[in-house]
Amino acid sequence: KNTYNGLDILGYLQVKELLQEWVSSGNKTIVCVTHHGNEITTDYTHAALMKNGQFFCTGAIQDVFIEDNIRRFIGKEIGVAWQDGRLLLTIPSVKERRMNDYGQNN
Repeated sequence: KNTYNGLDILGYLQVKELLQEWVSSGNKTIVCVTHHGNEITTDYTHAALMKNGQFFCTGAIQDVFIEDNIRRFIGKEIGVAWQDGRLLLTIPSVKERRMNDYGQNN
């Protein structure tokens, strides 16, 4: 189940804070399953990408979410960046994709 599904920003922050307190209180593990890249943060230490019921890539979160892995996983060019501890996935615009397809730089 999506941990943050249906929460407004205040509810999201409260649940996130509660989970962080729970983990920092001792030997606790939280497993987050999501299809939403905006929920992936550096608060998590490890990640696994699954495709067709099989593990595609596993490891430390910042080693899994890199452009090469995401491109191979999705089959398209996707920009991957981390900003303020949050994963940002970007899709090139149609114009950018056309320029790349035809080798144009202007």
